[in-house]
Amino acid sequence: MNATHTEEHDNLFVVEALGVATADEARQLDALITTHGDGYAARSRELSDTAAMLAFSAMPVAPQQETRARLFAAINANQSPTSLDEDAAQDAVEDTSATQAQPSNVYQLPVPKVTSMPGILVMRRSTFTMSAIAASVLMIALAGVAFAMWRRADAAQVQLAQVQNQARINVAREADEAKRIANELMREREATSAFAAPDSRFAKLKGTATAPAARANLIFNPRTNSAMLYSHALPPAPEGKAYQIWYIADGKPLPGGLFTTNNEGDGSLRDVAPSGSDAASAFAVTLEDALGALEPQGTPVLSGVAS
Repeated sequence: MNATHTEEHDNLFVVEALGVATADEARQLDALITTHGDGYAARSRELSDTAAMLAFSAMPVAPQQETRARLFAAINANQSPTSLDEDAAQDAVEDTSATQAQPSNVYQLPVPKVTSMPGILVMRRSTFTMSAIAASVLMIALAGVAFAMWRRADAAQVQLAQVQNQARINVAREADEAKRIANELMREREATSAFAAPDSRFAKLKGTATAPAARANLIFNPRTNSAMLYSHALPPAPEGKAYQIWYIADGKPLPGGLFTTNNEGDGSLRDVAPSGSDAASAFAVTLEDALGALEPQGTPVLSGVAS
């Protein structure tokens, strides 16, 4: 495509953008767009949008002489009446002449002529389109910000719930630990008091093959028939079962009290020793029914002798 063709095509784009293209020029431009594709169509839209915005952003520029002549010709053509046929126009002229021939005291005001400005309509459409696009972009941006804030608030709420739940867990754990320490201190005081009493005997019970890690401390006072036992690392008794202490005197086991342990295997028992246990020198612990037994039914899990 040579330079002459380019200038001619540009002229067609310009008159179309200004809204003064003739029907023949419009057909030529449509044929060019059909032949040359999206590039010409984009050029036409670009010039139309540019012409629409000239009233707001462009400095006055003198158009080409050919374009200027066509523009004024179109304006003059739009000022002529087009809806009246020749007969109606002639009748209007005759009526006007007759009226002017008669004297009248009524002053006839001139009727302004309305000219058609296609460029203004294009500019208004383009301005409205740009405003609609800007409003849509703003709404999308606001929606994105609102969604991000909602997500952030939801995440903060979840995190707060997790912190609160962890705080409750920590408080419960600390309360259990405090309770455990308090129980240990109480047992130590009781053990110290019992151990300091006259005639008290002390026995360390060790775990058997059934519970090798288990151990227990026993304080027995044969004069008062009282006993205190503290176990450690003794597996929790199954449901329906309990641990029972036995006082062994002269080789005969005498039944004592029952106790259980917590999940850590700690247990305690304050017992009143059976009659005849004052001669006991050895002790054992077995796993029995929860109601206890008169004679050992289970295998000893702890055993030891008094010192």
